[in-house]
Amino acid sequence: MERKAYLLFALLACFLLIDVTSSEKIHKRKKYHHRHHKTSPPPDLLDDLPDEFLSNKESEETHGDLIKDNNVPLYDACFNKKCPAGQICEIGDDEKAKCVCIPNCPVERDSRRKVCTNHNETWGSDCEVHQMRCRCDHNMPECKDRELSHVHIVYYGECRDMPVCKPEEMADFPRRMRDWLFNVMRDLADRQELTPHYMKMEQEAETNLTRRWSNAAVWKWCDLDGNTDR
Repeated sequence: MERKAYLLFALLACFLLIDVTSSEKIHKRKKYHHRHHKTSPPPDLLDDLPDEFLSNKESEETHGDLIKDNNVPLYDACFNKKCPAGQICEIGDDEKAKCVCIPNCPVERDSRRKVCTNHNETWGSDCEVHQMRCRCDHNMPECKDRELSHVHIVYYGECRDMPVCKPEEMADFPRRMRDWLFNVMRDLADRQELTPHYMKMEQEAETNLTRRWSNAAVWKWCDLDGNTDR
């Protein structure tokens, strides 16, 4: 009977010792898990670490060597450089980013890509217009005409032949213009897009026909003269 009790006590002690040892290892693993990116694992834990961790650790070390041996610069000077239309960013000899005129525009075969400019000329694409304006702005030999430094796109598509206005149409133009200005002013007032000052002028024009056209003209003049240089 005493022998059985002794064996039972010894067996229980072994179980307790195994449990304590396992708890210590788990605690060590948790502590190492939070700092393994800074230090190497203790030698006595290498046998207890899973194979997946060891393979990941070896992969990280190999990847780190590749990064260390990579001499390609990670910073691109053109990354945050914004260039206007018709220009692209280029790294100069001084390693600084600068905007230069785009050297070549893609050949557009679709007629819908054509544009009409304020010179009433049809161009193959908007890229060609912006490219020429850039060349003329920088006095490049490729500039065809100095006046093209102010060229801009009026609408997309080929330039249309505009018929000459008849005398009666020219005489009626002021009336149509003031009607159009007042209708635009009224629409903006309905959408609550006018400032309080111009909202008051629009309300006055609604009730006073003698001020209808003048108020609309004053509003449009001030709208176009945004920088107040008259």
